[in-house]
Amino acid sequence: MSQSASPGSETDPNRAPGTQVSYVQAAVMDIIAVLLFALLARIAHNSPELPFSWGGVLATAWPFLLGAAAGFGVMAILRRPAGTVIPFGIAVWIPAVIVGLTIWGFHHSKVPHWSFIIVATVTSAIFILGWRGLTRLSASRAHKWRERRQALIDAEEKHKADK
Repeated sequence: MSQSASPGSETDPNRAPGTQVSYVQAAVMDIIAVLLFALLARIAHNSPELPFSWGGVLATAWPFLLGAAAGFGVMAILRRPAGTVIPFGIAVWIPAVIVGLTIWGFHHSKVPHWSFIIVATVTSAIFILGWRGLTRLSASRAHKWRERRQALIDAEEKHKADK
């Protein structure tokens, strides 16, 4: 019994190139994105009062990872393609920022400074949405290259057949 892919599923051949990313691959990339965000934040704020440590990176990352996991979970339950910027990437990024900054605020008993909100929002967007955009761009270019190559092969075969 053959099974055909449902429209929009991970194996749907009509889906845009670069959106066929597994949930595991996407989860790993999102974790790396948030950890990179936290690493850069800790490096930027390295001081004698707040020296750099890997524990500090994890302490910075976990609230944002918790928010990202919540958004990821909702999108996975809805069976959305994990490699898409919209809606999947947005649904991971927004909760990551909201939960991360909210927990930061409770932990420090104050509202985060507006500059921190902007930097955290923009930087996390670059990493969480960026890998999806780069994946799509790379796959799209590879797909176009394969189509051009196949067109050349077909033209050569037609030329040989015409002789």
